[in-house]
Amino acid sequence: MPQDTKRKIVAGVYRALVRDGFASSTVKDIAAEAGAAPGHVHTGRESS
Repeated sequence: MPQDTKRKIVAGVYRALVRDGFASSTVKDIAAEAGAAPGHVHTGRESS
């Protein structure tokens, strides 16, 4: 996944968490904030 997309997702996570809180934020909310598809948000993490 391109770095720009990762940055947008991280920023979307931040905005959704600040706005809605951890318990109320959804992948769909984060995707909307990031301007990305929900699938990118859901699978955008790197496994360790």
